[in-house]
Amino acid sequence: MKNRQIRSIEFTVMSSKIIIYDTKLLKELFIKIKQKFYTVMKIMILVVVVIKM
Repeated sequence: MKNRQIRSIEFTVMSSKIIIYDTKLLKELFIKIKQKFYTVMKIMILVVVVIKM
């Protein structure tokens, strides 16, 4: 059981290192997050505008 936990921790560390070193992937992820954030902001602004009307 303990061995399995250590293995999963190692795997997590490895995969996070791969993600950190792969800047292209990071940039794509960042762009996606930004796009989602902007859509959420637009929706919130729309809701505020609708409430004020």
